[in-house]
Amino acid sequence: MALNRAKVLETADKLVRQGKLDEAIRHYVVLSDDNPRDVNTINRIGDLYVRMHKNKEGIRQFMRIADLYASDGFHLKAIAMYKKITKLEPNHVEANERLAEMYGKQGLVTEARSLFMAMAEQCLKGGQKDKALSIYEKVLGLEPGNVKVRLLIAEIHSRDGEPARAVEGFLAVTAELRKRNMGEEALKVLQKASGLQPANPEVLGQMAEVLQSAGKNPQEALGLLESLHRGDPDNLRNLQLLGEAYLGAGKGREFHRLLETAAAGEARIVLMET
Repeated sequence: MALNRAKVLETADKLVRQGKLDEAIRHYVVLSDDNPRDVNTINRIGDLYVRMHKNKEGIRQFMRIADLYASDGFHLKAIAMYKKITKLEPNHVEANERLAEMYGKQGLVTEARSLFMAMAEQCLKGGQKDKALSIYEKVLGLEPGNVKVRLLIAEIHSRDGEPARAVEGFLAVTAELRKRNMGEEALKVLQKASGLQPANPEVLGQMAEVLQSAGKNPQEALGLLESLHRGDPDNLRNLQLLGEAYLGAGKGREFHRLLETAAAGEARIVLMET
């Protein structure tokens, strides 16, 4: 037998007027179970729980509504409902995270980033490193070139004794900074990476390139390149950089000696093109 929704609703509303909120909720739940997408009834249940100072139960109802709106593509309605939840519980992680995601889908990148960053900081303070990292990754999904966030991720790995992941992150930051012609900032980041893995050839090579392109500390750049070439004489990029460094420093004899060691093949071609 079909549920007489009108009669159940009438009874529930009457119970509310009589102040019998628990009984009213039971009737509204019957309506909600009969139609799980009846957002008006679900919202009413949530509001009644809040009136009874049972915010957690109310929030569960509001989350149902917000998630329905979000899944149906009604982002603005979902935003309004997630905001309703965060007013009741400002640090509600799930609601804040979904709210930030909705901001992103609406193109409100600044709002999304601000909320994500606050959440990540909160997670770090609470010792939830993995959760913080996943949130930072969401920021990068919105802003792939966000150097600040990439640096934060790398520094978290550094503090947690994960040098390989940290260095990988520092190198990604370096690449972004070099695209922006921010050589001095890139060098500072590379120095952090070098502190973790002093012999990492990629870090040393990048340091030499940055120093060389900036025209600063030519002897340091030259020393780095000579060390790299000794460690990996077949690396054509380092070979070319070393040749350029010798010529730039007026060390023609060293350059010709280097040329002699690369008597044939691609290595000689690379040097002849410097």
